[in-house]
Amino acid sequence: MAPFDRNRWHGHSEIAKKANQNPKHKMALLFRWYFGFSNHIALMGKEENKVDFQVHTGPSLGSFNQWVKGTQLENWRNRHVHTIGVKLMTETAEILEKGYRSKI
Repeated sequence: MAPFDRNRWHGHSEIAKKANQNPKHKMALLFRWYFGFSNHIALMGKEENKVDFQVHTGPSLGSFNQWVKGTQLENWRNRHVHTIGVKLMTETAEILEKGYRSKI
């Protein structure tokens, strides 16, 4: 359903009125709608809306991108579960070994 379809705002006349009077408020409502819509269609796998897919990750993806910067995994096309798993296990083992050796 489109964000400013008349039927969508039935029973919410104050919201519709404010949106029509204030372009910034209308744009905020549009962004809020698109945020939810794009996530929903991605989770539902609606192929006809594939170009609008978004999966919201929060700051964890930014941290991951920093961690893989300068490696083969910097390019998202090289990111596969098994290669990420190997990197996690290898670097964890290195950190544990370093900690172990510092106590000997």
